[in-house]
Amino acid sequence: MAMLLMNLSGKYLIRIERENGKGRMDILMEPKVQTLPHIVIELKRLGQDESESKLHAAAEEALKQIREKDHIFGMKGRIFMYGIAFKGMEAKVVSEMMAG
Repeated sequence: MAMLLMNLSGKYLIRIERENGKGRMDILMEPKVQTLPHIVIELKRLGQDESESKLHAAAEEALKQIREKDHIFGMKGRIFMYGIAFKGMEAKVVSEMMAG
């Protein structure tokens, strides 16, 4: 994640643990150019004792949290939302796009 954020920092203002809507989002990437979308990322980490089959459900839960806590409140233009779940070296990503 750190490399992704570093590579995009010229085009985006990166905010971590930013309050918006009804809580804090893990990562918000605000575009420096209007033609780029906002990117909201919510992360979930599974414990080592949990099965890998729970990755998809956890990623869906992260995406659901973005919607339920209205983390996109006040954003204009295209918004990409990502729910990402991790378990060790395994990851699952689910996404959704909205127009704000």
